[in-house]
Amino acid sequence: MTCIATVAMLVAALGIANTMLMSVLERTREIDVMKAVGASGGQLLLIFLVEGALIGRQQRRNGTNGP
Repeated sequence: MTCIATVAMLVAALGIANTMLMSVLERTREIDVMKAVGASGGQLLLIFLVEGALIGRQQRRNGTNGP
């Protein structure tokens, strides 16, 4: 049973990581604009960490592993 839970957590983590990677790659222009108006690297990191946490929470509620 523990093995199944571990695999499920790994699959969920990979799904979230993939979603976040695609989000960053698709939003490079937006990131550049935020940097141009004075956003620090820490603020950008916080934005993406909160977004990732919200995606993970929503996936847990839905029982899915993708958007």
